[in-house]
Amino acid sequence: MNVSAKNRNFLFRPDSDRPEVEEFRRTVLNRILFVISLLGLPAAGIGAVQSWMQGRWVFSVLYLGLYGIFLSGTFASRRLPYRVRALILVSALFLVSFSILLRIGMSGVGMQLLLGVCFLSALLYGMRTGILVLLICIAAISFVAVGMTTGFIAIYPEHMLTSRSAMAWITGLFIFTMLVAVMVIAPEMLRRRIEESLDVLEEQKKEAEEANLKLQQEIQARKQTEEGLRESEELYRNLFDNHAAVKLLIDPETAGIFDANRAAVEYYGWPLEQLRRMKVSEINMLSPEEVKGAIERAKTGRQFRFEFRHRRADGTVRDIEGFSSRIRVKGKDLLHSIIHDITARKEAESALRDSEERFRRLAENARDGIWTTDLDLRFTYVSPYIEEMLGYTAEEFLGMSPGDILTPASLERCMQIFADEQAAEKSTNRAPLRSRIIEVEHVHKNGGFVWGEIKVTFLRDQAGRATGILGFTRDITERKRVEEEQERLKEELNRSRKLESIGTLAGGIAHDFNNLLTGIQGHASLMMLGLPENHPHRVRLQYIQEQVVSASSLAGQLLGFARGGRYEVKPTDMNDIVGKTADMFGRTKKEIVIRRSLRPDLWTVEVDRSQMEQVFMNLYVNAGHAMPGGGELGLETDNVVLEDGRTLSLAPGHYVKITVSDTGIGMDDQTRERIFDPFFTTKGMGRGTGLGLATVYGIVKGHGGAINVASRPGRGTTFVIHLPASQKAVVREAAPQATATGGAETILLVDDETLVLNVAREMLQVLGYRVLRAGSGQEAVAVYHERKDGIDMVILDMIMPGMSGGETFDRLREIDPQVRVLLSSGYSIDGAAREILDRGCNGFLQKPFQLEQMARSVRSVLDGKNEGRTG
Repeated sequence: MNVSAKNRNFLFRPDSDRPEVEEFRRTVLNRILFVISLLGLPAAGIGAVQSWMQGRWVFSVLYLGLYGIFLSGTFASRRLPYRVRALILVSALFLVSFSILLRIGMSGVGMQLLLGVCFLSALLYGMRTGILVLLICIAAISFVAVGMTTGFIAIYPEHMLTSRSAMAWITGLFIFTMLVAVMVIAPEMLRRRIEESLDVLEEQKKEAEEANLKLQQEIQARKQTEEGLRESEELYRNLFDNHAAVKLLIDPETAGIFDANRAAVEYYGWPLEQLRRMKVSEINMLSPEEVKGAIERAKTGRQFRFEFRHRRADGTVRDIEGFSSRIRVKGKDLLHSIIHDITARKEAESALRDSEERFRRLAENARDGIWTTDLDLRFTYVSPYIEEMLGYTAEEFLGMSPGDILTPASLERCMQIFADEQAAEKSTNRAPLRSRIIEVEHVHKNGGFVWGEIKVTFLRDQAGRATGILGFTRDITERKRVEEEQERLKEELNRSRKLESIGTLAGGIAHDFNNLLTGIQGHASLMMLGLPENHPHRVRLQYIQEQVVSASSLAGQLLGFARGGRYEVKPTDMNDIVGKTADMFGRTKKEIVIRRSLRPDLWTVEVDRSQMEQVFMNLYVNAGHAMPGGGELGLETDNVVLEDGRTLSLAPGHYVKITVSDTGIGMDDQTRERIFDPFFTTKGMGRGTGLGLATVYGIVKGHGGAINVASRPGRGTTFVIHLPASQKAVVREAAPQATATGGAETILLVDDETLVLNVAREMLQVLGYRVLRAGSGQEAVAVYHERKDGIDMVILDMIMPGMSGGETFDRLREIDPQVRVLLSSGYSIDGAAREILDRGCNGFLQKPFQLEQMARSVRSVLDGKNEGRTG
């Protein structure tokens, strides 16, 4: 659409879209056209005839043509749009008015018709169109006025007076404009007023329609509510009557049964009509006051739960659980009660209580502890046994888990087992074990440790799902202690057997070695007898004797290792041995500080002094090796009474305790477990024999004591020795005689070793004695039987093939109970030698021996001075 078309639409489009206004304008248009069609024919005819008679045939045609247009607009109202017909009317009237104005001028009806044209334009199209038409009419009047006043337009004489006066035209035009303005504004005001009225009417109509719609909806909702109420009541009745549960409607005012469903009739056994006449107190076995109180509680509005015992028509009494709540039925407030028979549950609860009581009594009196946890391993129950076992109360246990009472190692083992069983619980490949038995270490409330044997199994519901854990715990602390003691004793026994086997070998070697040394020592002693003090060979012989002593010391270590190394046992003060050996060690290891704490009133012990000195020197040397850069050596002695010495493999009694500790490098568990093994050493090749601590162990054990060691890497090492205390007084060593003393008596010398026989015979002969020789026990018995009266004493070797020294001694005693015998052996005084001495043997001479040692021992026996050990 172009701009001109848009302007035309704008100018000739009605200024109101309201259908009521449009309908009003359409009606006005139709009436005007109808009136003009009826009355316009005479006017058009007269005007056309008059114009024709005046010679203005154009106007005649114009009048007739315009009338035809009016007729077509009237009869074509259904085929032509409203705006077209309105335009035809306005245009035709304008042309008629303009033609009259041109023909007659101001004195005719042209200007009055123009007034009508402007009014109809405003009425039919609105004020915008009316103003536009007004401007067109003013322009047309102005054109005619100018034309007539200037003579351009011809004027009939009868109209000349008004039509040629310019002032007349101006006055007429002003009046015209004023009237038209009023006529244009008036329809617009009328239209707006009509529209406002219509708006009010429409608003009122809308409100009326909404009110009507709301009323219809309320009516419909009420109908639906009434219908729903009827359906609900019917449904309630069906649900009430057909519900499987026992239901009663109770009238709270009368405490009577208002209604009952079929299940109630079947349950109680009374007909429905009879139930409706009964009171609640007739079935619940309560007094009217108790019933009234229950009803008052049920009337509070909240659901009321109750448990009563109800009587039935057959006389049986059942336990019931009920739920009662308020309900309104047909405008009446009632109590709706749902009844469940719980007789079976009550019986089960009673049985459960009895079972729990039996379980409680069983748990409280059982030898084992009983406990339960949930699946989060939180304790839910513990028996008194567990409380007593671990020191916690049951209330304290309820907030605890196994992690609070188990050592880390035991907890880790338990958690692994629990994880495995949980995995088995979820797995389809294998079923979880019914129970597991494990040993765990508990932590007592006081910080101590308690061993327990626990048996655990899952608690399960009726579906077989795990709901918790049931455990049984037995205190096995004493059993574990016994087992550990047995294990320790087993290890001790194995060690002892191993040492005994090796010791037997070592003892045999030492015996033979001592026999060889006896020959060397004897010959060296004999050679030195005839040499002056300044003889050059004397130094060499002294050196030989010193080496024999050193070799004898090595043999002594072998015998000590063999746990048979006690030569001379005397009551001794251990402070003296510890102090003197520490002084000797301190002079060689000045970089080590020796700290002493020796008890002044230390009890006496019966020990071989030389071997005890060897024990402590070995311990000091080991400590020195552990502290190559220096350190501190601690020495402590004390008196202790062991009431239970089983942990130390000792009998209860009084003991002297000696502690040797260092601040050295320490040792790990593997090393600590093997330090007493023979030939075990941590030193390099060629730097140690591995017999030092094995010898210490053998000597201590041989004295009836015990030695234990504690050590950690970097924390030093501590040796603790326990030796049995003695009631005897300390025996101080007597100074040895400077020279050997001989005699002239006859001595029977018995030994299976020819070397020993020869050298011993020569030594005795040098001392002035007469010597008879025997190479075996049988020969010695025969010689003594034959010449007993001439034999003053017998020097008897203990270990001989065939008849041993002990058996030979017994045979000699049979011949002469007063026989004097000096026992001689390469073995120590312990074992068989001690037994022979206890049977009456007069003395003991340890091989190898020097001439002076032999002389003192022989002289002591001959002079009647029994001794435990000489040499």
